[in-house]
Amino acid sequence: MAFLMSALPATGSRLDSTPNSYFGLLDLHRHEALMVELDRAVTALDYDRARCNLSRFNPDLTREAASARVSESVLRVYQAEEPGRAVAGVDVNIMHFSTMIFSELARQMARALEEEIRPTSPARFYQSGRFWYPDAGYMGWHHNGNQPGFRIYCNHAREHERSFFRYLDPATDEVVTHWDQQGWNFRIFRTDAAPLWHCVYSETDRLSLGFKLAFK
Repeated sequence: MAFLMSALPATGSRLDSTPNSYFGLLDLHRHEALMVELDRAVTALDYDRARCNLSRFNPDLTREAASARVSESVLRVYQAEEPGRAVAGVDVNIMHFSTMIFSELARQMARALEEEIRPTSPARFYQSGRFWYPDAGYMGWHHNGNQPGFRIYCNHAREHERSFFRYLDPATDEVVTHWDQQGWNFRIFRTDAAPLWHCVYSETDRLSLGFKLAFK
């Protein structure tokens, strides 16, 4: 795990003593009960579109069109013209499986995070987005600035380095692309300081289970 800057708001947890950045990786693979529940989530969905809300999915969208939506040039336009762009809105090509219940998964994630970050003050933890990114799937640039705190995403990719999480580092103003490894990937970033613009792109089946963490 490596992110955070000493000048950022304190959390009263191990997050305050990690190296500089707004984005980091979590290695949660050692938490066996959590991994069991994550794999159960993949099995439960079974890549079945009938279990999803398809209102924001366009099967005819090309990879080229999707890739263009997560380019740096589009980001710079949003920064200039829509600095308050907290959510991607309709600028997506995804399938939702938010009606599926993963209560035990949420409990195991909370336990794993408590062990990893060791908070000394009360924190609020709850589930966020549940998305399936297909081939030519994407979520456009946004920064979640309307919901300060931390975002944790568990992403399962069917193929190696065929999908990515991309963000703009507030400290350097550089766009960073972080490719998914095959299997489970764990990322965390904060939204309670400078806007952390980010987006997602995929050329494979990519499942995303999100959580929010906020310190009181």
